[in-house]
Amino acid sequence: MRVNSRNSRSSSTSSSPKRASLSRKRFVLPDSHREYDEDGVFRSWSVSLSNPKNKATFGKKYVWTVMVIDPAGVEYSSRKSYGDCKLLRRELARSFPATFLPPLPDKHTYCALGKTKVDSESMVLSKFLQRCTQRSNIGRSQVFLTFLRRDGSQWEQAVKKDFSTRSVAQLCRQYRDSFPDRELPEFDPEKDIARNEGVEDRLGAAKAFLKDHSTALKKLLHNMERADAKLKAASKALANAASESEEIKDNQGGRVDVRRASCGWVHQVHPDTYNRVGLSAALMGCEGEPGLLGADTHLGMLIQGVQDELADCRAMEASIAQTEDLRRIARKLESKLNSQKNKKDRKVSVEALQLEAASALDFEWVAKCNAVVYEVPEFIKRKVAAYNRMALEWVNTVRGPESIITRTLKLEATASPRNSFDEDDDDVDIPVEVAGAEVK
Repeated sequence: MRVNSRNSRSSSTSSSPKRASLSRKRFVLPDSHREYDEDGVFRSWSVSLSNPKNKATFGKKYVWTVMVIDPAGVEYSSRKSYGDCKLLRRELARSFPATFLPPLPDKHTYCALGKTKVDSESMVLSKFLQRCTQRSNIGRSQVFLTFLRRDGSQWEQAVKKDFSTRSVAQLCRQYRDSFPDRELPEFDPEKDIARNEGVEDRLGAAKAFLKDHSTALKKLLHNMERADAKLKAASKALANAASESEEIKDNQGGRVDVRRASCGWVHQVHPDTYNRVGLSAALMGCEGEPGLLGADTHLGMLIQGVQDELADCRAMEASIAQTEDLRRIARKLESKLNSQKNKKDRKVSVEALQLEAASALDFEWVAKCNAVVYEVPEFIKRKVAAYNRMALEWVNTVRGPESIITRTLKLEATASPRNSFDEDDDDVDIPVEVAGAEVK
């Protein structure tokens, strides 16, 4: 593993990221992980995978050199496999329940993305790691930074030794520290019962919305894939028809020239009568004129976008479902606390159990508040923006920038967004006020 700074090449390769990042003045926006240098130039993360090898694993899996450069110019280089990234996502899910985590496709689904398995794996892992760096809570987390610094086996040992053994109190404290720009209230069982019920209602609304939206996206994807397959089949059939039309036009009478055939004593010539028109231009189109199916539909662009959004929605659903695990942990700790109170020979002190039980309730509460006040509304906003960009790009490609449809959709995309999931039903509205205020 190698860590160094692009801004201080003379420094040792073992210099810490914190020390390396001080080699040039920088400042961080409070609401994001975007960093700018002293000239105000935006600096983003950079992720690249190279040098895939599978000899050490006897061809069973590929191991990559992962090179990541953070906004401060600090470089991280380590060897990682798909399994290492899968372990990273598992630990991130444990660290950040009810928040959006970029999905990592299963091997049987990503193999169709590239021409070869190694190409597909490179695309998937690069995209996953790049999206992780775009989430400020992930980019700042100790789990992610340790992943960047350690090679595969060392990373696994760090997970077993440092992260899998974290207590609920540690997880809750790290969770709060990961969102310094968000107001996340402490859980008070005496005062927050009504507020907890309000959060539960909104969490239920968020779950219902994501479930319905995923179903709608799945249907849209299915119909787009069917349309794409049928359009490709129709285009192929039209191309064959156009070819046959030209064949008839160019070669009619070529084998037996009936136009000049002699019949006994009569020699007839009728050249104009046999001039057949070709239909290829009408079927397939020509310069300035679309064919029967119009221009290239580029449905693959839409299909990929819908597939990505569907995967993200399912990832968000799964993350919210983790709050149920927090509830089970809290109940288990409460039961353990009650059973230990009357025992004289205790392995764990009552005070420690009380702290863990209280931390579990607080962790559940803060994760739910974070989900309904920040994560779900921001997730929907990002998905709407991404969908609109994709749709406008597709319409612009297919119809052209001056098309009435293109201009109309641009106006729709810039219109004021709706304030709730359903304007006809205020009960399912997700609040966007600061969580420190009372949730009604």
